[in-house]
Amino acid sequence: MRVLFVTWDGAAQSYVESLFAPIFAALRARGVETHILQFSDAPPEHVERTRAACVAAGLGYVHHRLVVRPRALAAAAWVLPGALRIATLVRELGIDVVMPRAIVPAAMALAARPLLGRTRLVWDADGLPADERVEFAGWSPSGLPYRAFRAVERATLGAAPVVLCRTAAAARILEQRRPPGATPGFVVVPNARDERLFRPLDPDDRAARRAVLGIEDDTLVFTAVGSLAPQYHPDAVVALVRAVARRRKVRLIVLTGHEVVMHEAVRRGALDPALVQVLRVPADDVPGWLQVADVGVALREPSFSQQAVAPIKVSEYLLCGLPVVATRGVGDVEALVGDEAGWLLVDVTERSIEELALVLGEVTAAALATARVAARERGVAACSMATAVQRYMAALEVGVAPAEAG
Repeated sequence: MRVLFVTWDGAAQSYVESLFAPIFAALRARGVETHILQFSDAPPEHVERTRAACVAAGLGYVHHRLVVRPRALAAAAWVLPGALRIATLVRELGIDVVMPRAIVPAAMALAARPLLGRTRLVWDADGLPADERVEFAGWSPSGLPYRAFRAVERATLGAAPVVLCRTAAAARILEQRRPPGATPGFVVVPNARDERLFRPLDPDDRAARRAVLGIEDDTLVFTAVGSLAPQYHPDAVVALVRAVARRRKVRLIVLTGHEVVMHEAVRRGALDPALVQVLRVPADDVPGWLQVADVGVALREPSFSQQAVAPIKVSEYLLCGLPVVATRGVGDVEALVGDEAGWLLVDVTERSIEELALVLGEVTAAALATARVAARERGVAACSMATAVQRYMAALEVGVAPAEAG
């Protein structure tokens, strides 16, 4: 089976190499040959890094650079050229399945349908991007961009026999939005990580690595990974660590490309900078840093659109055996973390943070060890590469898997 995966990305996004390339590489063992068509305005060095990752994974890769500004105009301008490029690659490569990711590639795929013959369409819905832009990017729900995105969403739900979602909630919402008579199957796929790389260390190795970093045995080490946009509440992360620091030894390790944002949050929150390490590290180094931590922080602003997201960091934390501090109402995090593998906040308020700090200030080594075991078990069950391969195959074979939590 040959798949063409079509994606539209910003200059700073690295999902192709970090998330999708490993999944598609794992699918090769099941007879799936994947080619990636990426539209982005990434700089040449970023494109070459992505290309190298795809080649190393045994994937085809074609990049088209976006030069139209603003991006809204680029999206509209590229629909027809993108459709022609899809049709050309389908013909040249003998593609069996076109898999557009999110809205703009879906519009391209819809425009290309008359030229695709018997090629099947599997849509990776990628959350609720139109609604997310209303909540966090200032779009108006009555404005043209929102209505255009929703129109593409509805048309694709009517055209695709299978739709990929990241959460069970997303599947339920999109099922309600499908046009009359459309019967797409919904498959919930995880943002998977390789459980052989993202894994806990044995206690002796972990203690030795912490000792090299100057971390004492009784220090509670928090980590936060990824974006620090306002909806990820960097100030609340700092407030939580500072509140726990009043009760016990702590350390905060932040792995992000937004170092300045984190340093400013530390300054605003009056957290001792000596307790904080802010690092920009290669993707291959992330597991090693997570393995020395005790708690993974994944705060996010709960909202309608956030029901449909599956934070990649939560998969990474769980697989590394890190209990998770997360916000209720975001994706399937409540089902993933539960009461055994972390702590869930009802909201990101001073009162909630202080209540959690009281708990974490007194959590014992034995309780943390039990939570680490639960986290790893839940991660392997829900976020492993084996789980991803199984569900992607169900979609690609135009089978319908149950809409269970991803």
